[in-house]
Amino acid sequence: MKLSPNKNALIDESLRKVEATFNSLLYISGGEDIDENKIIEALSMSIADLELAHQSLITVLNKVRTGR
Repeated sequence: MKLSPNKNALIDESLRKVEATFNSLLYISGGEDIDENKIIEALSMSIADLELAHQSLITVLNKVRTGR
């Protein structure tokens, strides 16, 4: 199935958010002595990025289902 440029852009955006989440988790698990507040901040940003990625993918799924 060939997706429209708009749908591809939404998927790309989602993948960038997932990548940002992995980078944050790698930062947290890096073994360095990281301040607890930095860990909480990184986790909060990771959750927000995953929520945005999830929403973009739902949008694409709905557009594919409706044929738009």
